[in-house]
Amino acid sequence: MQKGNRISGKKNSGFSMVELIVTVAILAIISVGAFLLTGSQNGWKLRHAAERLDSALDKAMVQSMSKSDTAGLIVYELNGEYYAAMIKESCRDGNIYRVTEDKVLEKYSLGKEPLTITLSYKGKDGTAVSDVTLSNQGSESNLSSAAEFLYDRSTGAVKTVKVNSVESYYTGIHLKLSDRDMQIKISAATGRHEIQ
Repeated sequence: MQKGNRISGKKNSGFSMVELIVTVAILAIISVGAFLLTGSQNGWKLRHAAERLDSALDKAMVQSMSKSDTAGLIVYELNGEYYAAMIKESCRDGNIYRVTEDKVLEKYSLGKEPLTITLSYKGKDGTAVSDVTLSNQGSESNLSSAAEFLYDRSTGAVKTVKVNSVESYYTGIHLKLSDRDMQIKISAATGRHEIQ
């Protein structure tokens, strides 16, 4: 009389070596796929933020050339989220920016942390100034850190750039998410800009 498993006649005491290798290989493929998916999502989010900011710069320049009043764009961070708002006039009030409904034409969300937006610029005397990362806490009616781009109505050129209330010469906007980064360069003389 036969004892044990009647179907196979073998004792089944766990995984065979082949089954173990196949299981580990499948887990490795799933892990690599998840890692690549996360990296591509960060790249997509960064590209999306850069394209929205580039589009907002375009619209602000066109708006300034088609309207009788000054128009421009203000870029700021508030409580971990970055925004670009097309404005009818300067939002600066002394050393504070007041982004209020009566001054805003359109507002865009650019993304949330861990996205960072840094501005590089030179002072009016031509000396390099450290890069500035925009950061605020509180409300849109009381911002201490922002970048404001105002355009010349007749030419579309960037008339003034104010970073944290200091008039300066713009050299670049850097967007960074994890280990990826992009830059928007602008020609102050023409108002043209491009994503690099």
